[in-house]
Amino acid sequence: MLRPLLTSLAGLLAVGAFAAAALLSSTPSVPRSESPSADSVRRARGAAVELAMALTADGMPRRVQFSRRDLEASATLVAHGFDWLRVRPSIEADAFVSQSSVRIADRTWINFAGRVAPGASAFPDVTLRIGAWRFPPMVVRGGLRAADRFARWRGHELPPATSMLRDVAVGGDAVAATLAVPKQLFRFARALVGSTRPAVDPLLLGSVYQRLVAARLPANAPLADILRPAFAGRPADVAAIDYNRAAFIALAMYAVSPAAQRLAGSDVDLGITAAALPVQLSGRVDLARHFTLSAALAATLDPRFTRAMSLTTACRVAAASRSST
Repeated sequence: MLRPLLTSLAGLLAVGAFAAAALLSSTPSVPRSESPSADSVRRARGAAVELAMALTADGMPRRVQFSRRDLEASATLVAHGFDWLRVRPSIEADAFVSQSSVRIADRTWINFAGRVAPGASAFPDVTLRIGAWRFPPMVVRGGLRAADRFARWRGHELPPATSMLRDVAVGGDAVAATLAVPKQLFRFARALVGSTRPAVDPLLLGSVYQRLVAARLPANAPLADILRPAFAGRPADVAAIDYNRAAFIALAMYAVSPAAQRLAGSDVDLGITAAALPVQLSGRVDLARHFTLSAALAATLDPRFTRAMSLTTACRVAAASRSST
């Protein structure tokens, strides 16, 4: 009786060791990326804004398009913020290909590769490789159907995963797709893996933004003139860190786009669609927009992710200051 049990246990251990060996690698398949340039940061910021605009609260389909340079810039910025992650996107013939390497321990990596190409149906053909394991489109679709069932079991009424990404088109050195992602997906993700995203009070955010609008500052006003009303009215019962987080998002809404309210969370919608007003930093509108958006991101996301943007912003501000003197 004991011998068959030990034999079965040894077999399971052997299978587990084989599976782990097939998944893990001692070296990353993606080389380390170079430091992001100012153009990379600009392109990555634009891509992030376009993606955020496409992820609507009601899940209505939105068309997005990203060039090869946009994708490469975004990957460079992400990898620069997280030293355990390397990403390399590319466009090959009629397919979008993304490779990534994730370090899970010292000299231990998991290498991923995904290939997305237009298929016979609206949902594209997605091929996934994890280490030495390859999952063809049929297996990927089966996994998505299993994820749909799991979501329903957890009480989340979500549309089929295959309906959230469709009509992928690759060509002309660009990738386009239709996204239909409802806000319930973000709630399900937070419930599944937890969330460390800092909370932002929508009422506080709205009051700070309305104070900026009520200041009636002229167009192209110096950024310092906008900072004063933004940080001057903290209520006594609100912690400074909570107020500052809302103020930075309000500044981005004022100087970049009201869509920056999405940084407060996928459920926050203040119903504000007014156009942003130009603000200047060192005599330049682009520097003010870049600074306010980077500050809002740093206040709401992992600071490692925004390190690259902060460093590049500091260099551009210093360069602009030198050229103006």
